[in-house]
Amino acid sequence: GLHIAQFTLNSSDHSAVFPHRFPKNISERGPAMKNRYWFPVKRYGWGWGPPTTWEGWCVLASYVFILLGICFWLPPHKKPVSYPIAVTCITLVLLLVVWKTGEPPRWRWGEIDTTEDAATSQNIE
Repeated sequence: GLHIAQFTLNSSDHSAVFPHRFPKNISERGPAMKNRYWFPVKRYGWGWGPPTTWEGWCVLASYVFILLGICFWLPPHKKPVSYPIAVTCITLVLLLVVWKTGEPPRWRWGEIDTTEDAATSQNIE
């Protein structure tokens, strides 16, 4: 195997070096891993902040990529009706995905949540 510091990393057991990333079985992940949110709520205001998982970042990157494609294929100066319709549709799809995979939105003004839901959304154990 590959030697990292004092650990020997075999291809079958990564949990020796990264125990929080590679649990030995799925039941060791706990509720924080099963119910994690892709998009946490913002600390100030209402809505969601930046993604905290790779899935959330993929959704956001896909949205930006599709928006760039819309700008190229439906330029606003040539397609003044189609462009805003396409942008509105893809934005509604993004909001639906964030609503389904994100933490339930609520108004916040900087308070630190101590509830169990807030701890699981921030992947704190």
